[in-house]
Amino acid sequence: IVVDWTLINSQARSLYFVSKVRDAPRPFQGMTDIGSVLRFSVNQIEQNQFAGFRKVIDVSGDGSSSVDTSERERDRALERGITINGLVIFSQEYHLGQQAEVDLIQHYSNRVIGGKGAFLITAQGFEDFRTAILNKLFREILGTAVTQSPAFRPDYAGATQITPGQRCGQCEPLSLQ
Repeated sequence: IVVDWTLINSQARSLYFVSKVRDAPRPFQGMTDIGSVLRFSVNQIEQNQFAGFRKVIDVSGDGSSSVDTSERERDRALERGITINGLVIFSQEYHLGQQAEVDLIQHYSNRVIGGKGAFLITAQGFEDFRTAILNKLFREILGTAVTQSPAFRPDYAGATQITPGQRCGQCEPLSLQ
Protein backbone atom coordinates (compact mmCIF):
# COMPACT_ATOMS: atom_id res chain seq x y z
CA ILE A 1 0.00 0.00 0.00
CA VAL A 2 1.53 3.28 -1.15
CA VAL A 3 -1.15 5.53 0.40
CA ASP A 4 -3.69 4.17 2.83
CA TRP A 5 -7.41 4.99 2.45
CA THR A 6 -7.62 8.76 2.29
CA LEU A 7 -10.53 11.17 2.10
CA ILE A 8 -9.64 13.76 -0.54
CA ASN A 9 -11.96 16.69 0.11
CA SER A 10 -9.71 19.72 -0.27
CA GLN A 11 -6.82 21.00 -2.34
CA ALA A 12 -4.41 20.40 0.55
CA ARG A 13 -5.53 16.77 0.89
CA SER A 14 -5.28 16.20 -2.87
CA LEU A 15 -1.76 17.68 -2.94
CA TYR A 16 -0.76 15.43 -0.02
CA PHE A 17 -2.13 12.39 -1.87
CA VAL A 18 -0.39 13.36 -5.13
CA SER A 19 2.95 13.83 -3.38
CA LYS A 20 2.74 10.40 -1.73
CA VAL A 21 1.93 8.66 -5.00
CA ARG A 22 4.49 10.66 -7.01
CA ASP A 23 7.32 10.03 -4.56
CA ALA A 24 6.66 6.32 -4.03
CA PRO A 25 9.15 3.87 -5.50
CA ARG A 26 7.86 1.06 -7.69
CA PRO A 27 6.90 -1.42 -4.96
CA PHE A 28 7.78 -4.61 -6.79
CA GLN A 29 9.03 -6.12 -10.01
CA GLY A 30 8.89 -9.58 -11.42
CA MET A 31 6.07 -11.96 -12.14
CA THR A 32 2.46 -10.81 -12.40
CA ASP A 33 -0.12 -12.35 -10.04
CA ILE A 34 -3.38 -10.62 -10.92
CA GLY A 35 -5.51 -13.09 -8.93
CA SER A 36 -3.71 -12.25 -5.67
CA VAL A 37 -3.96 -8.53 -6.40
CA LEU A 38 -7.71 -8.82 -6.97
CA ARG A 39 -8.20 -10.85 -3.76
CA PHE A 40 -6.16 -8.33 -1.76
CA SER A 41 -8.06 -5.40 -3.30
CA VAL A 42 -11.50 -6.90 -2.61
CA ASN A 43 -10.50 -7.40 1.03
CA GLN A 44 -9.24 -3.81 1.24
CA ILE A 45 -12.51 -2.46 -0.18
CA GLU A 46 -14.62 -4.56 2.19
CA GLN A 47 -12.58 -3.73 5.29
CA ASN A 48 -11.90 0.01 4.96
CA GLN A 49 -13.68 2.69 7.01
CA PHE A 50 -15.30 4.47 4.04
CA ALA A 51 -18.73 3.78 2.57
CA GLY A 52 -18.19 4.65 -1.07
CA PHE A 53 -20.98 4.60 -3.61
CA ARG A 54 -18.65 3.17 -6.28
CA LYS A 55 -16.30 0.25 -5.80
CA VAL A 56 -13.58 0.01 -8.45
CA ILE A 57 -10.30 -1.88 -8.69
CA ASP A 58 -7.75 -0.72 -11.24
CA VAL A 59 -5.23 -3.28 -12.47
CA SER A 60 -2.18 -2.03 -14.36
CA GLY A 61 0.39 -4.45 -15.68
CA ASP A 62 2.58 -5.73 -18.46
CA GLY A 63 1.93 -9.43 -18.07
CA SER A 64 -0.78 -12.03 -17.79
CA SER A 65 -1.22 -14.47 -14.94
CA SER A 66 -2.84 -17.77 -14.08
CA VAL A 67 -6.17 -17.98 -15.87
CA ASP A 68 -7.81 -19.87 -12.99
CA THR A 69 -6.93 -17.42 -10.22
CA SER A 70 -7.52 -14.22 -12.18
CA GLU A 71 -10.95 -15.42 -13.39
CA ARG A 72 -11.95 -16.79 -9.97
CA GLU A 73 -10.96 -13.61 -8.15
CA ARG A 74 -12.51 -11.41 -10.83
CA ASP A 75 -15.79 -13.30 -10.45
CA ARG A 76 -15.56 -12.94 -6.65
CA ALA A 77 -15.18 -9.16 -7.03
CA LEU A 78 -18.05 -8.93 -9.52
CA GLU A 79 -20.34 -10.87 -7.15
CA ARG A 80 -19.67 -8.14 -4.57
CA GLY A 81 -20.58 -5.35 -6.99
CA ILE A 82 -16.97 -4.28 -7.62
CA THR A 83 -15.93 -3.10 -11.10
CA ILE A 84 -12.45 -3.93 -12.40
CA ASN A 85 -10.75 -1.71 -15.00
CA GLY A 86 -7.46 -2.50 -16.68
CA LEU A 87 -4.44 -0.69 -18.03
CA VAL A 88 -2.17 -2.89 -20.14
CA ILE A 89 1.43 -1.73 -20.61
CA PHE A 90 3.21 -3.07 -23.67
CA SER A 91 6.81 -3.45 -22.59
CA GLN A 92 9.59 -4.44 -24.98
CA GLU A 93 11.37 -5.89 -21.95
CA TYR A 94 8.72 -8.60 -21.51
CA HIS A 95 6.81 -8.80 -24.79
CA LEU A 96 8.14 -9.02 -28.30
CA GLY A 97 5.87 -8.68 -31.28
CA GLN A 98 2.27 -7.88 -32.02
CA GLN A 99 0.96 -11.33 -31.02
CA ALA A 100 2.04 -10.76 -27.40
CA GLU A 101 0.11 -7.47 -27.38
CA VAL A 102 -3.03 -9.15 -28.72
CA ASP A 103 -2.73 -11.98 -26.18
CA LEU A 104 -2.34 -9.51 -23.32
CA ILE A 105 -5.38 -7.50 -24.42
CA GLN A 106 -7.39 -10.73 -24.73
CA HIS A 107 -6.24 -11.90 -21.29
CA TYR A 108 -7.29 -8.66 -19.60
CA SER A 109 -10.53 -8.43 -21.62
CA ASN A 110 -11.61 -12.02 -20.97
CA ARG A 111 -10.15 -12.81 -17.55
CA VAL A 112 -9.48 -9.61 -15.60
CA ILE A 113 -11.81 -6.67 -16.23
CA GLY A 114 -15.55 -6.70 -15.65
CA GLY A 115 -18.50 -5.05 -13.99
CA LYS A 116 -20.59 -1.98 -14.67
CA GLY A 117 -18.77 0.39 -17.04
CA ALA A 118 -15.54 -1.65 -17.06
CA PHE A 119 -12.91 -0.63 -19.61
CA LEU A 120 -9.38 -1.37 -20.75
CA ILE A 121 -6.74 1.18 -21.75
CA THR A 122 -3.34 0.44 -23.27
CA ALA A 123 0.01 2.18 -22.91
CA GLN A 124 2.74 1.77 -25.51
CA GLY A 125 5.52 1.12 -22.99
CA PHE A 126 6.30 2.61 -19.62
CA GLU A 127 7.07 6.01 -21.20
CA ASP A 128 3.38 6.23 -22.26
CA PHE A 129 2.08 5.11 -18.85
CA ARG A 130 1.66 8.68 -17.54
CA THR A 131 -0.60 9.67 -20.42
CA ALA A 132 -2.58 6.42 -20.18
CA ILE A 133 -3.11 6.72 -16.42
CA LEU A 134 -4.29 10.33 -16.77
CA ASN A 135 -6.73 9.31 -19.50
CA LYS A 136 -7.93 6.46 -17.28
CA LEU A 137 -8.49 8.80 -14.34
CA PHE A 138 -10.39 11.29 -16.49
CA ARG A 139 -12.60 8.50 -17.78
CA GLU A 140 -13.26 7.07 -14.31
CA ILE A 141 -13.99 10.39 -12.66
CA LEU A 142 -15.88 12.10 -15.47
CA GLY A 143 -17.35 9.08 -17.22
CA THR A 144 -17.37 8.06 -20.87
CA ALA A 145 -20.16 10.46 -21.86
CA VAL A 146 -17.94 13.40 -20.94
CA THR A 147 -14.54 12.08 -22.10
CA GLN A 148 -15.89 11.11 -25.51
CA SER A 149 -17.67 14.43 -26.00
CA PRO A 150 -16.23 16.84 -28.59
CA ALA A 151 -16.23 19.51 -25.87
CA PHE A 152 -13.86 17.52 -23.63
CA ARG A 153 -10.40 19.10 -23.80
CA PRO A 154 -8.19 18.23 -20.82
CA ASP A 155 -5.04 20.27 -20.55
CA TYR A 156 -2.37 18.70 -18.37
CA ALA A 157 1.31 19.48 -18.60
CA GLY A 158 3.51 17.03 -20.46
CA ALA A 159 0.76 14.73 -21.67
CA THR A 160 -0.99 14.30 -24.97
CA GLN A 161 -4.01 16.57 -25.28
CA ILE A 162 -7.29 15.00 -26.34
CA THR A 163 -8.71 17.02 -29.20
CA PRO A 164 -12.38 17.50 -30.10
CA GLY A 165 -13.92 14.37 -31.59
CA GLN A 166 -11.08 12.15 -30.41
CA ARG A 167 -11.80 9.34 -27.98
CA CYS A 168 -10.22 9.23 -24.52
CA GLY A 169 -6.68 8.11 -25.27
CA GLN A 170 -6.65 4.47 -26.21
CA CYS A 171 -9.82 3.54 -24.30
CA GLU A 172 -11.67 0.57 -25.68
CA PRO A 173 -15.35 0.41 -24.76
CA LEU A 174 -16.18 -3.08 -23.60
CA SER A 175 -19.55 -4.58 -22.87
CA LEU A 176 -18.98 -7.30 -20.30
CA GLN A 177 -21.42 -9.26 -18.21
